[in-house]
Amino acid sequence: MVVALGWGLGFAQLFSHAMFQSTGNLLLFILLLASRGELRHSAVTGTTLKKIVLAASVFIIAVSTQLYSLQDLYAGIVESIKWGVGTLAALIWGIYFFRNQ
Repeated sequence: MVVALGWGLGFAQLFSHAMFQSTGNLLLFILLLASRGELRHSAVTGTTLKKIVLAASVFIIAVSTQLYSLQDLYAGIVESIKWGVGTLAALIWGIYFFRNQ
């Protein structure tokens, strides 16, 4: 919502958008781990490291694709497509991994 407001008011640039999004996600992740008491006990093992690398790779590809598309499309269109794809992916992954009906 803050990002959409920034784009709408003309305050956001590509670099600030990427930095705000990346930094915000990192801070939320750290706060989530700290609130659950898992920050001190999180040891990086081989399996965990592979998952982290996979997640980071998907994140880098997603952000790069979004920033590339912002060069030619309006931000509102890109954000709408991003939210739509995210919602559909969450639905499909919920059915596939958690057997949600």
